[in-house]
Amino acid sequence: MSFLTLSINESDLHEVPVMQANERVPVTQAHAMPVNEGSSGIGNRNDFDAINHTMALSTQAMTAVSNMARRLQARVQENQQWRDEVCLLKQQVVNMCKEKKELKRKNAQLENAVQYYATVIMPRLTEIENRERHVTEAHEKLLREVKKKKSVKASENLPVIE
Repeated sequence: MSFLTLSINESDLHEVPVMQANERVPVTQAHAMPVNEGSSGIGNRNDFDAINHTMALSTQAMTAVSNMARRLQARVQENQQWRDEVCLLKQQVVNMCKEKKELKRKNAQLENAVQYYATVIMPRLTEIENRERHVTEAHEKLLREVKKKKSVKASENLPVIE
């Protein structure tokens, strides 16, 4: 009998005994195999029946192991999909953090612009509006004076009719 090394992953190695093709199993070993719950063995059967029954049990065990291996492989694939999704989500988190940082930077720039507008531009704008109002008032005053002088001059040039 030799040993086969099975590996689910590199850190988990198991050695399992494996029969070679030229090896023979003593019938006494086959007679000791339990067949059902509560049964002690198949010792009351002949060698041919015992071997056939042992082969059937071995086939069932092999099928069960094969099914477990398929389920395990499906779980491994599912775990790999989850790991891939976690990596994708981690990358999305990194990208969102970068975007958040950029938005914070832009927000700070906007806040600085608003602060500058409130502290520098608004007082200047108010001063300009006041000057404009004074200029408009002075302009209107000059227009009234010019109009008044024109009307006075026009009245001086009128002929007097008696």
